[in-house]
This record gives sequence, structure tokens and C-alpha cells, in this order.
Amino acid sequence: RHLVDEKNRQKVIEWFQIYYQNSQRKPWWSKEQLMNQPPLGRGLTAGFTNTLDRFSTELTLQQPHHKHLIGRKTEIETIQRILSKSSQANVLLNGEVGVGKQAIIEALAKSIYEGSCPDQLAYKRMLAVDMEAILALESDFVKRQDILSNLFREAENAGNIILVIYNFDKYIASGEDHVDLTQVFERYALSESLHLMATTTPYMYQKYVFPNTKVSELFDKVDIPEMGKDSVLRILLDIAPDFEKRYQLFILYDALEETIRVADRYLTHLPFPEKAIELLDEACVYVKSQKEHGAVDGHVIHTVLQQKTHAPIELTDSLKTKLLTLEDRLHKRVLFQDHALQMLSAALRKSFIDLGNRKKPLASFLFLGPTGVGKTETAKAVTEAFFDREEKMIRFDMSNYQSQADIPTLIGSSTTHEPGQLTEAIRNEQYGTLLLDELEKAHHDLINIFLTVLDEGYFTDGFGKWVDCTNLIIIATSNAGADFIYSSVQQGVSVDTLQKTLIDHLISTGKFAPEFLNRFDGVVVYSPLYKEAIIQIALKVVREIIESTQQKYGMTVQVSDTFLHRIVDQGYDPRFGARDLRRLIQESIEDIISKEVLAGTAKGKTLSF
Repeated sequence: RHLVDEKNRQKVIEWFQIYYQNSQRKPWWSKEQLMNQPPLGRGLTAGFTNTLDRFSTELTLQQPHHKHLIGRKTEIETIQRILSKSSQANVLLNGEVGVGKQAIIEALAKSIYEGSCPDQLAYKRMLAVDMEAILALESDFVKRQDILSNLFREAENAGNIILVIYNFDKYIASGEDHVDLTQVFERYALSESLHLMATTTPYMYQKYVFPNTKVSELFDKVDIPEMGKDSVLRILLDIAPDFEKRYQLFILYDALEETIRVADRYLTHLPFPEKAIELLDEACVYVKSQKEHGAVDGHVIHTVLQQKTHAPIELTDSLKTKLLTLEDRLHKRVLFQDHALQMLSAALRKSFIDLGNRKKPLASFLFLGPTGVGKTETAKAVTEAFFDREEKMIRFDMSNYQSQADIPTLIGSSTTHEPGQLTEAIRNEQYGTLLLDELEKAHHDLINIFLTVLDEGYFTDGFGKWVDCTNLIIIATSNAGADFIYSSVQQGVSVDTLQKTLIDHLISTGKFAPEFLNRFDGVVVYSPLYKEAIIQIALKVVREIIESTQQKYGMTVQVSDTFLHRIVDQGYDPRFGARDLRRLIQESIEDIISKEVLAGTAKGKTLSF
């Protein structure tokens, strides 16, 4: 099963050739070894920076034994060209965390160390400034400015310094975790004897750097895009021997390709190459932890990713069992909605058959029905079934987003520089269920956004960035047509007929467009709950309370049929189902239990209702 197919054979041959070349120790007089030596007398070419050296790290002296920069030739040449200018030779690297900005900086330092850089950069020293250590010396703003200015002046007097400032955005604006040192940067960015090299991210650039024209105009911005998969594969091929040596194991070629494939599919919140390198590293740690001499293969990659994300990665035997027994699991939590649960389970099985190849969300559903019939409870049950716990559900009440002015609150705004509530929630919880309550009340422009999500598996936030939704089960609920459902059931209309007539009704009344409804994997209709059903649901809730109270507090709770019927009679309304049931039970039973627990008299006691 580990044989290499014809398609990859040439890549594997090239891998072994590169590995062999890198593993051969070349004599000191070889061209490669001589070129790796720094120029003679490089330390005698400029002034000293004794104070600055205490607050910085010289990158041109920290060369890793085995590190090759892959796929960034254009960016390196652009940076070298900017730093070689006679004035305002300052560069700002703009890229997401994990795209390889640090690797580019280290590659530039290496080229200077080896003397393979342009003549204008020869003998330069690249110093990474520890800004936090400098700021920690003083809390007074003016004194902080003076300290930084003195250090920069020392670098300017030396005449051969390139200062590297990480997270530049933190030091050119006021606010929480920020300090505005614009005046210092503006002064020394104009110097012909000092070069500045800074880093930031696209979001921070738009929010802090770009608006500050005093400094942004003094830097040439170089965008560092995410790497392509071919370059990432070359990086993994390059570092695999190091991982094998470190962890004393073997990495199979198929593991590298599978790492890239699943990282691209499931780790969309991280950029290449970071996510591929981290996943491969974690896979090596996993194999090593098994305390067996093993190999990292595609199966190991899947196992580690499954543990990392808690998302369904492939149709494993466990997932197949979940799908085949899904109706039984849902029935334990949602009562008297047999047709809805049967339809939902069938649609979920159909969606998951194509797991890993879909470019849409894992599955998507519209739950239609009156209030209090089990729509939200079903969403919770589905979340627990596929993602192990209810906390993996993101929930939004769409009635709060009825105007166009509410849309930036959800997806973010480049004008206010504030991230969106929905975008942040999804990026923080990439794998789970997205529940959109009362979707029909949302502004129609938001409906159009979700149309793209259902069709393409992503949407674009207020900053123009993709928000990936392909690892979510999306469930929208709606009370639209509740009166139609209620009257139809009263007239004896069958559930199958109601399914079609309700959809026709919603389209004809303009509640939903047909193209929107057609994007869902299933439109599931919930029936109204009548009094007999509410009694059974109340009995289920009470049994859960009795069991929980006995286990937690050692208290026995007894509830008579008369008491139970009185609670149901008090709160029953066929148009609101079981919505108020939990509240009534809390007021009637749980409040009394709470008082006994707080009084310390619960254990061994029997409460009868």
C-alpha cells in the first residue's frame, strides 16, 4: 500500500537526489563551502552598537545548519532592490501569520552573511529589535521615545545596520497593546545611513499602518502571499529528513502529499506553508508517542487531523455507524417528529457519502415549523452526534440583523476596521454546526450572502477575505408558514403533502426565493405538538431532573401525574409547542431543589410534587 504510483515516481526520484546531495559532506575547498563563508573583515567595516546589541539579535550571525528558502525568489529580489536604494530604503513585509515572512528575513540575512547579496548590502548587519524589552525600561511615553531614539541613532552612526521590527503596527498607533512611536520611526526612516525592515499582517496594515501616512509612505510594501501547493511540497521534501532524524522514524512520500491535501481542505484558517509543516510535525510526534518504530503515512495524517479538529475527515467505520444509527440517536432527544428526523437522517447520509470531495458545507438544512417543536433541539443533537459535544455549535439569532446597516456587524467592515461577529465565530470554531435562527427575518442582502455559502462553501468578509464554511453543518430555522402548517394539519393534510404545499406557499408569499430553497440539502418540516405530546416531553424532562438530582446531590425527587398534568395545562398552547415547558418546570421543581442544595439539606431528602 506504500508503493509509489507512476505519477509521483519522478518526484520521488528528485527527492532522493536532493536528499543525497544535501547529505554529502563537501570538502572545505569546494565552491559551495567557500561561498558559505562570510567575507573577511566584515566586523571591521562600521561603528559599534554596544547598547543596541543588548536589545537586539543579529540575524546575520544566526545561520541554521540546514535551511533552504523555497519559492520566494521574486520577493527576495524585490526586498534586496528596495534596501539598496540611496534613500528611504525601508521595506514592510505584509503577510498573514504563517506565510513565511520570518523565513524570508532569515534568507536575506543568510545572503548578506555569505556575501551573495547585491554590493549595496554587503557587510550589512541585520538586527532584530526587541521592542518589548525596550519599552519595558520605562512607562513614561517621552522617556520611551528618547530611549528608542538613542538606540536608532546608534544604529545610524554605525552606518551598516538594517533594523528588523516585528509587528510594526503595534508601535505606530495608540490604544490597547499599542504605543505610538511614529515620531521616532518617521525621523529615522528618512536616514540614508539606516534601513528599516518591518512586518505586519493585511488586517493590521489596513487598520493601523495605511492610515498613518507619516510612516506608511516611507516604506515600500512587499506583499507575501500564501505559497502554492507545489512549493509547499518542495518544502516538506526539504524538511522531512530533518524530522526523520529528530524523531527517529520514517516519513512516507504519500504522507507529504496527504498532508498538503488535508491541510488545504480542513485547516483553512491557517496559511501555507505553516499549516502543512505543523501537521507533519504533529504526525511525527504522534508516531513517536506510540513507542513503536513506525512510519508516518497518510493514515497517520488523518488520525492526527481528526484528533486536532474533531471534524469528520473521512468515512471511517465509526462515522458510518453514526450515520446508520443517526435516527435512533436523534429520537432519544427529539420526540414526536418522526417524519422530520427520518428525512434529516437520509439527507445527512447522502451528504456524507461524498465527504472530502464537497466544495460546499458538510451539509445544509432549513428547518421549518412552529415555535417549540424541536428545531433547535435537533440542531444540538446533530452537533453532538458528529462533533462530540454541543459546544461546537455556533448560534445566531437572525432577527437581530434586519437592516442593511446590521450586515457589517456580522461580516466586518473595512471602514470601521472592526471584524464581524459571524466571521470571528466561524474562524474560532472551524468545525461544527452553524445555527441561524429565524432566518426569514434577516435582511435580503444577508440571504444573498448565505446563498453563496450554500453554493460555494465560503463568503467574503468586509475586508475582502474568504471565510471558509466547508467544514460546517449549516442549519437555518424559520417560523415562516407556521400558521399555514397549523391550519393544514388541522385539516388533516398529510406530512408528505404538507412538505410540498408549504414550500409553494413560502415561495408564492415571497418569504424565500426558490433558488435559495434549492441550495439546501434538505428542507425539513416539523409538525405542531399537541397536548399528549407535550405531556410525554414534560415527562422526559422531569425524568432527567430526577436522575441528575439523585446523582449530583443524593436527593430523591418524586413527581405525580397530577402535578405533571397541571404544569402542562398551565403552559400549553398548540402554537408555541414546548417552548415554555422548561421554564415552567424550572419554576415549579428546580427552584425548590436549588434552595435545598444551598441550605445543605438536599442529601438523603425526598421531595414530592
